[in-house]
This record gives sequence, structure tokens and C-alpha cells, in this order.
Amino acid sequence: MFIKTKFYHILLWIFAGIIGLFALSVIVIPPMIDLNSLKPKIENIIFNETGMPAEIHGNIHFSLMGNPTIVVHNVSIPNGVISSCEFRIPWADIFDINNANINSEIIINGASFLTDKIVPYKNKANLIMNDSKLKFLNKEYSILHAKFSDNSVSAIVRTDQHKYEINLKGNEFSIKNKNNQLDLSGILFDNGTAKGQISITAQNINRWFEFEKPKIEGTFPISAKINWDGKYGITFRDISANGINGNITINDNGRKFITLESQSADIDMGFVLTD
Repeated sequence: MFIKTKFYHILLWIFAGIIGLFALSVIVIPPMIDLNSLKPKIENIIFNETGMPAEIHGNIHFSLMGNPTIVVHNVSIPNGVISSCEFRIPWADIFDINNANINSEIIINGASFLTDKIVPYKNKANLIMNDSKLKFLNKEYSILHAKFSDNSVSAIVRTDQHKYEINLKGNEFSIKNKNNQLDLSGILFDNGTAKGQISITAQNINRWFEFEKPKIEGTFPISAKINWDGKYGITFRDISANGINGNITINDNGRKFITLESQSADIDMGFVLTD
């Protein structure tokens, strides 16, 4: 019995040693594999999938954490930079990585983009984006997570104050925020302009529509039709806000045209006497 027990202990230690060596190889060995010779191949994959020319400035390494993955560092594209991109490969190809069948899905991490126009995503490429930044009209948006596939986008985007759920399929879009019950949906045109309808519960209607006078007190549910010129100009038509109705146009230059009427709302008209 003692001999059998000792034999089992020896087998257990051998098995544990094999597992330990395998774990060590998974963690230590892949980062030491230099795959910089794959740069032209991966740059071509990025271009073929997205239509954007890319240049890899950093190193290319291999990881066995999770699925076999080729990790590309420091990639530049015409409108931004990407900290790292990941490409999956089959387990069967891990012993010949230079000739591996690289999955066309691209995982983008820590990217920073600049754009002057938001247009529909009309591409079949499968992209996953994590912890990235988008700068548009001098404002930065944090893309917590986004999935691009088959002419559609699903994303979680954060600003300084709010987090939004954004979905885009072809030219149709929707933007939601559960905290203020925002529901914005409509059509995004190929030229970057949009039209649609919006509903939201606003605690400060003056701040929301960006006008100071007349002062309107209270928290209102607001609904309106919108037309956006793709820049700073936007028109709210057929506004309905707890007894207040009308239209508001904000031009690109910041000039506002406000037409509001109400039979019951509490509106401070004191500015008429002071201006």
C-alpha cells in the first residue's frame, strides 16, 4: 500500500510539473516570438477588410492566452492611431505562425480617431473596438465597446456626463440613454446629415436647447422632430414639452431662432423689461 501511495504521489508531481511547464510556456514563450516579418501581410489584411491603409510601427507578438492570437502594436491609419490590434488564428496553425490562416475579424484596443463627418457604416468587415477615443467637432467621445459587422454598428459610448447605447443598421440609427430616457432614432444620410425624432426628459429645457431667454422652469418630457446638418446646425420642429410647443433652429454660427408658445407653462418673461 505504501508503494502504491508513493507511486501515485510521484505521478501527481509529474503531472503537476507538466501542467506547470505548459502554463509557463503559454505565458513566457509567445511574447518572445518575433513575428515582425508578418507586417506586410497584416497591413494588407487591414486594408482589404476596412479599405484604410495601415502602417505598423511596433512589434508583432503571439499570445496563447485564451485563443491563439497575433498581437500587433502601434498601428497608424489616415485619421488616427491604434495601440494594438488582435487577430485570431486556428490552433492547428500555432506551429507555423508565419503561414497561419489569419481570421479576418480585427480586435482594436486603445485607438484614437479624428473625424469631421459621421456617416453610415457600409462595410462587411468584422471589427471589435475597446477602450478607444473619437474626436468629432472638437468634442471627445469614449468608445467603451463597439462591434462593427455586416453594415451595422452596436456601441456603448460615453461623454463627460452620459453613457449612450448606439445602434446603426444601414442608414437607420437609434441612440438611447436610460438615465434621462433619451430615445433618438432616424435616418443618417451618406453625406453626414440626419433627420429623425427625439424624446427625452429634460431637467433644464433652457440648457438642453441652448437658450437663456425666456427662462422656462421645471422638468419636462420633450419630444420633437429633428434635422441635423452634420455639423453644429440643428432644427427642432413640432416641439412638445408639457404644454410648450414650437420650433427651434440653431445655425452653424450659433445664432438661434426660437418660436415657442404655451397656454399654461411657467415662463419667466422678465428679460423683456430688462433688455
